[in-house]
Amino acid sequence: MLTKSSFLHRTALASLFVAISATAIGAEPLPRAKPEDVGMSSERLRKVKTYFEAEVAAGRLPGGVIAIARQGKLVMHETFGKHNPATGDAMRSDGMIRSPAISESGLAPRMISAGGV
Repeated sequence: MLTKSSFLHRTALASLFVAISATAIGAEPLPRAKPEDVGMSSERLRKVKTYFEAEVAAGRLPGGVIAIARQGKLVMHETFGKHNPATGDAMRSDGMIRSPAISESGLAPRMISAGGV
């Protein structure tokens, strides 16, 4: 059974993977859209950002980038926390992020869809 915490952690990994992938391949920026224009909820997307901000505040996550797209349109692209907590450098939306568990991220986009975000 997938717990809410497990779901959110996998969502975090998927978001980081999307941000890394787009940066790594030099992709053209996606056009932006309001979440409701592509069948998503702004309120539920705010909950995703709030979750990550709480993880940073609790010290469980140094920082990251949230990049969520649907129907080829970017509905959320936010940074949070620090890129390097030791130096205090802020997270950049175009920075590279190391993630040791990136292989688990393939499930998260499907989970987001199933969860009704």
